[in-house]
Parts: sequence; C-alpha cells; structure tokens
Amino acid sequence: QGGVRYGGKRQAHRCPDPERLSPATSPPGGDRCCIIYLAEGSDAGEVGGVDEVDDFLTATFARQVAAETAMHNGDAAPRLAMWSPNDPVTLFGAWVSHTGWDDVSRTFTWLGSKMSNCTSYDLEIVAAGASGDLAYTVAYEHTTASIDGGPAEAYTLRVTHIYRREDGEWRIVHRHGDRLPAERSPSTEAGGRSA
Repeated sequence: QGGVRYGGKRQAHRCPDPERLSPATSPPGGDRCCIIYLAEGSDAGEVGGVDEVDDFLTATFARQVAAETAMHNGDAAPRLAMWSPNDPVTLFGAWVSHTGWDDVSRTFTWLGSKMSNCTSYDLEIVAAGASGDLAYTVAYEHTTASIDGGPAEAYTLRVTHIYRREDGEWRIVHRHGDRLPAERSPSTEAGGRSA
C-alpha cells in the first residue's frame, strides 16, 4: 500500500482545501513562478502556476510511490527508471551521498539489496512546485520495511526531490533525505534509514 498525502489527508494530487491558497501573483519582472501546496498548519506562500504543478504531480506521483514501494521491497529498478541517467544528478541520502549517475545508480542497487518486506509507504507532500522543465517536492516519507533482514520497522524521512523534464517525462535529478530531529518529529515514529 502506498499513497500521496497532503497534510495527513489522502488526495488525488490536489490541495485538500484550495481556499487556503493565496491569489496567484507574479514576482517583479512578471516571470511566472509555481504554486506551493502546503500541508495543514503550514504558512501560506503561493505564486501562480496551478495547472503546471497539477500536471507535474499527476504525471509523477503514482509512479514515484510505486517505485519507492518496490525499492523498499528489494527492487531498485523502478526507482532507477524514475531518475535521469543524464548528469548532473546528486544524492544526499540518509545513509550515503553521491554525485553522478554511475555512483548514484550503484548506490540505489545496493540499497535495494538491503531492503525487504515493505508493508507501507506513504509520501506526504508538504510543498511542490513546477516551472518550465524543473520541479521540486518537499515531503515526508512514512515507511514500514525490513532493513538487512531484520523485523519490519516504521520510520519517517524528510525528503526533497528536484525533477527535470527530459523528452516530455519528469525524471528525478536530486534527492536529499534525512531523519527527523526528535524534537520536531510528527506523530509517526521518526528515525529514517534509506537514501
């Protein structure tokens, strides 16, 4: 099981309450920016581009949730397929960091070999934006899986992804994942373990 959540509520890639979003504005110079979807309790701070962000989320997140669930069940191939093989790509993981597709892809294959028995993976979006051929997400990953054959355990990571559109498809080019500080952990158990 997996899913995308906004503010703890499962949604079909839309803000749970569009009224919480401020009116679209343009920055000085008139450049179009992206909308930011905010989790419950987050400060408002939004600028135009609703359709662009919605299209990005619709095209990306079902695939990403399926890829991450497979990764946590020991199959790195779907995660590898979500990523761009075109440098520059970077990984600042909870376990290890690398730059360049060769090192990043080897790391994902290694990580996949250490994970199994994923009983849940949920991606809780805090913010997302898209403009042109670049997009980002800021999220919590709530996972229950086995590491190195041990018992399945629940953990949460804070993650930031940067995406680049290549040949019409959104591909991940950067991931930063880390554990939650104990003093700011959500109601779910903290203490992540994956990159």
